[in-house]
Amino acid sequence: MPYPPNPPDTSIFEDVSEEYVSAKSHVVPIATPRAALTSSDALALLVANNDWKAADSLLEEMIELDVPIKPDFVYEKAAIHALTSNFHNVKQQRASVFAKWFMLVPSAQKTRRSFYRIRFLIFGRAASINIPLIMRFGLICASKGYVTSQLSSQVISTVMRFAVPEISETYLCQFEERAVFYEGGEQKPLAPSFLKYIYSLAIRTQVLAGRFNAALRLLELAHQRKHQISDFTFNLFFEHAKDKADIAKAQELRTLLSDTPGAVFSKVDRSATTASSSKLASQLRYLRKAIISSNPPTAYTLLSFIKEYRKTGKVKAIMMLRSKAYRHSYKPMSLWVMAEMLYHRERNERLLTIFVYFTHFSLAGLPARTIRNWMFQLYRLRSSSEKKWKVPAHLTSPQYPISAKIWPSTFHTALVWEALCWLSPEVSQDKLYSSLLRIAESSEKQIPYITKKDHYTPSYLMLPKRSVDPAHFSPFIKLHAKRARPERATAIVADMIRLGLEPTAYQWTMVARGYAEFGDPDKAILVLDKLTERACITTEQALSALQCDDETISDEPHYLAELEDEEGVSNAIIVTYTNVLRGFILSNRLAHAIEVEKRIMEQCQYHPGERPATDDVLRLLRELKGSQGQP
Repeated sequence: MPYPPNPPDTSIFEDVSEEYVSAKSHVVPIATPRAALTSSDALALLVANNDWKAADSLLEEMIELDVPIKPDFVYEKAAIHALTSNFHNVKQQRASVFAKWFMLVPSAQKTRRSFYRIRFLIFGRAASINIPLIMRFGLICASKGYVTSQLSSQVISTVMRFAVPEISETYLCQFEERAVFYEGGEQKPLAPSFLKYIYSLAIRTQVLAGRFNAALRLLELAHQRKHQISDFTFNLFFEHAKDKADIAKAQELRTLLSDTPGAVFSKVDRSATTASSSKLASQLRYLRKAIISSNPPTAYTLLSFIKEYRKTGKVKAIMMLRSKAYRHSYKPMSLWVMAEMLYHRERNERLLTIFVYFTHFSLAGLPARTIRNWMFQLYRLRSSSEKKWKVPAHLTSPQYPISAKIWPSTFHTALVWEALCWLSPEVSQDKLYSSLLRIAESSEKQIPYITKKDHYTPSYLMLPKRSVDPAHFSPFIKLHAKRARPERATAIVADMIRLGLEPTAYQWTMVARGYAEFGDPDKAILVLDKLTERACITTEQALSALQCDDETISDEPHYLAELEDEEGVSNAIIVTYTNVLRGFILSNRLAHAIEVEKRIMEQCQYHPGERPATDDVLRLLRELKGSQGQP
């Protein structure tokens, strides 16, 4: 049917009157369209909305096409995501992704920031040290004007301690050249006092790392760039340096770089002090002052106080001391952490010993992946209903959280290796010990350590010199000696000598005890002969005597360490004799046991009642004689 040709008749509708107009609803006008977003705005919007995949893709395209990006502090959020995400497991990859976003943060010309969250993630939360990441973070901050003393000290000290010296020296020059300073919105040159601070810090770090040649090169670099060095830095160098040529060279440079070139070096007395009273109140008054003094107490003094105070059922004084140490500086904090680790060690809480270390220190120079696996087991046990795994709050929950992890001493790392040694199953002992050998060799020879992708390797770092001392090998020697493998214990001693580490009297005592109880008794007597001449064996000739069948040994061995206190030497020998005598008794070797007893009585002039442990062993010997019908 076709449409009507005439237009529609509107007369059937009512006219538009005022009544219709007044009843008409309000119509909202359509908004005019917004201006189109630029690529830079779109990128910032994606980051603000946490759309990381799309943001990464857009950023890659903009970088490839050379599209300018407007700086914005929203990109700090993307840089933090690069540090916390699990998509960038490779250190170089994480460093490059972080730098890609952090470069988009505005300069300090108008707004200054401390980047506390980023610094906490890099220096406080990370278990391992990512040198490429730290170096890029420092250079970007320096180029944008964020050169505060705290930020610079964290970056410079870490790079100097753990990077290859040649790389760290180049980095220090780059940091100085790129660093800018803004004051009132205007760019100004760095103050000489600031350059003196960072160069002095870099030199002190190399000194504490045992790299005196690197410290001297930095002194020469400071002279070339006309920077002064603090007297405190020179005094620290003279205190630790042993080579006369290094000291003479530093003294010559001091006349050119120091404010007071004619000052005379005086060695500071850093010997530990002890409390004068055994009462808890007196100890507490003493420790409150001594823990932050220049002559702090020993970790064992703190340990003794913690144990005695814990018997009262209170924790207030312990928390107070702990907070005082944490507020003051890293030195009392490190001392307190050592006391905590010793506390758990005495209670045979191996996992908690590692946990305390894991909370306060990085895992540089340790098998990082192994420690992380043990920490995972600890967290799983803590979440269970077993109360024995609950970590004491007064020992492991800092009242003042640390913003950056501190540097461990060899005392701390030795306790961790001991805990790992006794926690690890038998099949893993060889791999764990191989890891210790590789770390010790890297530290001693000052070569970069490149990790292999296995379960027992640390991070890629240049460790400070002598990061591994003889105490690190003691748990492995003791393990093999107690498990009837004295030859393996002797092989560990051989590894120590090859690395330039002198075995201690304690370690030779463990070797002798292993031979007395499980191995060749004549070799145990041989060790006793050498320990009688000197307090500890430090010669390769003694080692070769243990590893060959020939009983002859040189009459003039070269000893590299001696004890000057005759009474201390005598006590050390009695301890050795007591342990070897116990081994002969447990193995029913009466003839050798009688010979050791004779040495204790005649050579050491021992009187019953002087040492309970020795008296107990002599009682066991009398029982053994009675069981075999001897007087």
